[in-house]
Amino acid sequence: QLRRYRWALVGVPKKNGKSPTAAMVGLYLLTADGERGQKVFSAAKDGKQAGIVHTHARAMVDMSPALSAECKINNTNGVIAHLPTRSSYSILRGDNIKGQEGLNGSVIIDETHVVDSRLAAVLEYMGASRAEPLQFEVSTAGNNPQGYGKKQWDYGKAVNEGMIDDDSILFVEYTAPAG
Repeated sequence: QLRRYRWALVGVPKKNGKSPTAAMVGLYLLTADGERGQKVFSAAKDGKQAGIVHTHARAMVDMSPALSAECKINNTNGVIAHLPTRSSYSILRGDNIKGQEGLNGSVIIDETHVVDSRLAAVLEYMGASRAEPLQFEVSTAGNNPQGYGKKQWDYGKAVNEGMIDDDSILFVEYTAPAG
């Protein structure tokens, strides 16, 4: 069975657990999807931001006897390896994107509202040759009306409002009403 949603964007206010939630989704993709050779990436505009989600994922592996039994963390580069499926979960830094074309896997994107066009171009076809890729994005509000995050947000809203028919999209927003 193929995954229903290929892309998800969850918008939440600050300090509502988006980074640990994103880390949990990344670990699910790494360990529970069952895809051999899966590549999962924590991505963000810069390495510091991408590292926040990835640090949560590594801590979850460290604290879980079940995950620790199946996963090994490389302390040099932070890559989490899932031994039974030979899969990996690593960081994709938007500030060091040179030479990163052709990546193939699922991606967890933190703070979508600050992702720039260079990183967005790398992410566009990331899971093209995978049976069940997922691009899972989490973000707080932003203030760039021309940015990648605003484009994603507007597309998700249009799907939810029935203006665009796209069953592969899950858009969830937790926001206060305007005014």
